[in-house]
Amino acid sequence: MSEANIFQRQIVVDQPSKDDDFEGKGHLRTARQLAKTIVEFDNEDRAIGLEGDWGAGKSTVVQLASKELSMAENTNFRFFTFDMWSNQTSPFRRTFLEKLIDWGKREFSDDNSRVVRLEGLLDRVRDRTVTTKSNSFRRLDWFGVLFILFGPMLPLAFAWLSPFSINPTSGSAPSFTILGIYFPVWFVAILLVLFLYGAFIIRVWKRAKKEEIKFAEALSMSASLFTKQQENETTTQNIREEDPNEYEFETTLLDTLEVLQENKDRIVIVFDNIDRLPKGSISNAWADIRAVFSGDPANPNKDQRACTAIVPYDRAHVLGAISDSGPNGPSEKDLFRKTFDEIFRVSPPIASNVSEHIESTLRKGLPNFYDRSAIYNVTKIFQRSTLGQNRPVTPRQVISFVNEVSSIFAQWEGKIPLDTIALYQVFRDDIERGPRLLTDISDKLAPYLVNSSDDDLNRHLAAIAYNVEPHLAYQVLLEGPVSAALVDKDPDQLQSLSGAPGFRQVLIEILEAQASIWAKEAAATFAQVAQNLSSVSLDDQTFPHALKLFLLGLDDLSSTKIEEPKDVQNLRAIIDLCPSDQRSPIALRLAEWMTNCFDAKEATFDDGRIWVKSLGTLVNDTEGNLEAFAAPLLNEFRLPQNVQFVLGVAYDCDEIGLSFSKFKPSISSKAFLEPLKKIWSDDPLKFDYVFEQLKSANSLNASDLFALLQHQHDQLTNQTFGGEEDYFASRAENFITTYGAISNNKNAIELLRMLSNNGTLAWHADATKQSKEADRALAATVWLTLESLETATFEVGGNTNQPPFGNLQPARQWLSQVLTGSVELSDAVVDELASHVIRQQRVSHWIELAAKTSPSQELYSSVAERLGERDDLYPLPLRTLINHYDLIRSTFDDRTDLVLKNTGRIVQDDDVKKLDLKSISISLLRDTANREENGWKLFHAAAEKVLTEVSDEEWRTHLASDSVVLTVLSVEATLRDFKLPAHRFQEPFSDLVVELMSGQAQLGKRPNLSDKLLDSIPPQARAAMPKAIADRMGGVSTNKETFGYVQARFSELTDKIFSKSSDDAKVRNFATPAIASASEQGVGFVERHTSSLKSALTKVEDEQRGHFVEVIESVRSEVAPQRIDTLASKLGIKLTPLDSDASNASEDGA
Repeated sequence: MSEANIFQRQIVVDQPSKDDDFEGKGHLRTARQLAKTIVEFDNEDRAIGLEGDWGAGKSTVVQLASKELSMAENTNFRFFTFDMWSNQTSPFRRTFLEKLIDWGKREFSDDNSRVVRLEGLLDRVRDRTVTTKSNSFRRLDWFGVLFILFGPMLPLAFAWLSPFSINPTSGSAPSFTILGIYFPVWFVAILLVLFLYGAFIIRVWKRAKKEEIKFAEALSMSASLFTKQQENETTTQNIREEDPNEYEFETTLLDTLEVLQENKDRIVIVFDNIDRLPKGSISNAWADIRAVFSGDPANPNKDQRACTAIVPYDRAHVLGAISDSGPNGPSEKDLFRKTFDEIFRVSPPIASNVSEHIESTLRKGLPNFYDRSAIYNVTKIFQRSTLGQNRPVTPRQVISFVNEVSSIFAQWEGKIPLDTIALYQVFRDDIERGPRLLTDISDKLAPYLVNSSDDDLNRHLAAIAYNVEPHLAYQVLLEGPVSAALVDKDPDQLQSLSGAPGFRQVLIEILEAQASIWAKEAAATFAQVAQNLSSVSLDDQTFPHALKLFLLGLDDLSSTKIEEPKDVQNLRAIIDLCPSDQRSPIALRLAEWMTNCFDAKEATFDDGRIWVKSLGTLVNDTEGNLEAFAAPLLNEFRLPQNVQFVLGVAYDCDEIGLSFSKFKPSISSKAFLEPLKKIWSDDPLKFDYVFEQLKSANSLNASDLFALLQHQHDQLTNQTFGGEEDYFASRAENFITTYGAISNNKNAIELLRMLSNNGTLAWHADATKQSKEADRALAATVWLTLESLETATFEVGGNTNQPPFGNLQPARQWLSQVLTGSVELSDAVVDELASHVIRQQRVSHWIELAAKTSPSQELYSSVAERLGERDDLYPLPLRTLINHYDLIRSTFDDRTDLVLKNTGRIVQDDDVKKLDLKSISISLLRDTANREENGWKLFHAAAEKVLTEVSDEEWRTHLASDSVVLTVLSVEATLRDFKLPAHRFQEPFSDLVVELMSGQAQLGKRPNLSDKLLDSIPPQARAAMPKAIADRMGGVSTNKETFGYVQARFSELTDKIFSKSSDDAKVRNFATPAIASASEQGVGFVERHTSSLKSALTKVEDEQRGHFVEVIESVRSEVAPQRIDTLASKLGIKLTPLDSDASNASEDGA
């Protein structure tokens, strides 16, 4: 079988059936009872109601009843069906009679007698003859009247105009007189002809204008003299009336029934499809039907004139329509009880064999399709779709479904699976309402997917809905809605579409075609698309492709007038759409686009401000670190070569969190000079912001900076700025800022000296004492003066009259008092001075000046103290802390920790190279020994490195001179557990100990010498030191002074040396000088070592032992005798009794 035959379909006709093929046989039972009732109602006007839902099989019941009645023996029942639905627009009575009579003619076509009578009845219904007589006459129009009146005179006029009208006697034309005036006849003739021709021309012109026709046609039509040309006539016509009246209808109907119901023929009239009428028409139709069979109750029709009518209807539909007539309408029971003599309920026939019926109907519709799986799926899909309906499935419902499915299947010739077409039919209304409903009905579709074998279901559903090839379905389905949603101000529109099947493919196609169009249309439109795109989630493959296509439109982005930053705020969405690594290049392109929105030649200072603020709107908050984000952008970007525009950018760039140094202006330093001079003169408040940014970008070279400083100097020394609006304080501060940029320049230093010595600064500060900027003015004046003076004295000088300032001596005298502290400065002035010191990075210099003696030292100290209170104090260089830490610590007090923290964060390797240990503050070492900042770790590591590299000879020098390096070593050893190499320091140190104990080294004050130095020696080397020293002490002698000195500084070491010494050395070099010192420390030493010393005393020579006994006896007068006696007892020495002791002993003996 060919493929074409497989997809061939046959329409399953929905018509009444002559057999009840369903299992329940309910239709047949109802039909048999209906047939019996019709027989019972014979010979009387009766009405029967067939009540059932649409498609329940009411017409089939009638058909089955007709079949049952066809077997009746005595009566021949014939059924006439009048379709109320198809005839709803025609007059009921006439149409019903015409249809009934016409049906009768065909039904009894073999009975000529009936046919003739029926034709007469048909003429009675259709026609009526009317005769009309007309009597017409001809009527002249106004031109015809004029022509009849004046036309006969035309021959006379022509005669007067001919040569023969001249009098042969007089030789002149005839004439006549009117009111004494003579007129020749030819003149009158000419007037007459002109009058008639003029009237005709006017008639032609009016007709042409009125009828809107050509002049030639109007000329032809105007030649008639008559408006109408009619004669008497008589007309005979057949007039068709709209509808017979009630009497005519009833009479004609009865006469018709009488003809049709002869010879045992009975007519059953079926009024079908009343429930298909609009609700507004049902009430009238119900009344018309009732008029057919109601008759006259007082004189009922019998036999041949009786009528039996059957009315199939949907009860709910009819009640709903009639109940709309208002509260006075009939009740439900009354309506049907008074209308019908009998009512039958017709229910849908399908019950248990729904599947079989659907399958058999489907096979009728597609007779050559044998895919059992597909047919099964379609059956189940249909059954599932009807589960929620309130009534049983009807045959009509099945037939309609099958016809729709088979029609679409044949149309697509199998390209779309049959079960997909069935799903489309189930959800047809939802799908065809709009494209996004394919997404909305996904939950509804889910239960049906078990009976769908289509892997591309949504595409095929869309293809059916839009009747396009499947590969174009998504494009047709979504292209319009997605295009509109992309530019819609509500992102939800695109989000709702993003889940639709095929959205990504369609999006790519739209972006490729539309990106440039959107960009050319308006920047705002392009930005809106970016915002909407960012609201949808795209996979990792689709998004980069979509973004690339979208960003191609940037090349065509149309210029717009930017009047304020918010005009480009929406363009931020374009940057936000990009991943982090692409944002900077896109921001660069947008920055270039914004620049092109301004006229490069005519752009103003304010345009530059707007541009940079707009840039901030685009790039701020795109990354956590704005500087890092903007750096690559601005490295590639070039500002236009318009000085005013660039100055505007410099003025406001700090407001967006960027330094002008990040920009790359291609403007020479000299080009900035004159505009900056003008700004300083005209708007000093603006100058500071602009200059600071230009300075940060190194946009001005030294020569131009000096020229600018010279301009400011000249203005300050030649003009008075004492008024409120003169802004002297701002001008002086601007001088400070400009000077700070070239403070190392000799010419600039000299210019500052000239300005401070000139006296005009003092005059301006004095002149503004009562203004609101007095504190700032005085602070700027003091700062400039002290920068020039440093530790020198400010010279007041004599009376000097300098125009336009006058005598400058009083102002100079007042300033001198300020500088020396005679005039107390307010906190505001001191704070302003601190601000200048910080801004000009002169903190280290001013701390150094505060450490020196000068006339202004008190002022320097006040400023230094204020610097310690400032939160904006920048990290101080390491060199400043090394040189002046003690001053900083005392001045900054509890803020010192912050200083150390900040400095520790900036110290680098280069800062700690070549440290001079002698110049390092010991307090700095101690305070930073355990800090966590990397800079301080580098600092201490460098110091320890220097200590490690010190040779023994150098250590001998440091030890001999008691160098501060020893304290540095002590601090590092004790606080940082620093250890010197094992071969360093211990030898020189041991030598010093021996020399001190032997008296070879000067005792004196040695503040840097302490036992903490021993912590720097490695443990094993330190453990060996006492023995080495003890060995060297064998040939030397000590005295009480040297021993006491060493013991005081190295108590623990002394104990250990003692323990390692020989018995002789113990007695001679330790015990003897210790006791001889008669000090607490010395006696205590001997007490600690009594056991060892007792043993040594027994081993030394008698002379040595005797000397020790003499010494111990000699100190009894300086130390508590009892303590000495106890000590001697422990040492095993018997001392000579003192005099008092001897006396006591004698008394005891007596």
